Amino acid sequence: MCCLTSIVDATIASDHTTITSRSHSGSMGAAMLAAVQMGDWETITEAQRCNRIAQIVRPNAQVHAAYEPFYRRYQQVFQCNEILFQKGTKSI
Repeated sequence: MCCLTSIVDATIASDHTTITSRSHSGSMGAAMLAAVQMGDWETITEAQRCNRIAQIVRPNAQVHAAYEPFYRRYQQVFQCNEILFQKGTKSI
């Protein structure tokens, strides 16, 4: 079953999103990175083979086109906030 955030991610990014069969994929990713660092696997690609893909979510081109101007605006606002945050932390 696909979750709403995966659909939104795929649609806004205009790229496919994979959903793994594990419910705690963030924890699994951290464990895989640690296992690579410890030498259990040589590369992260090798470690990823233990993940099973449950579903691939593909973007909806029409919805992506509708969201694109809003996403561009979000990116502009994010960049402005990032600049303001950096200026604010320099005075501390």
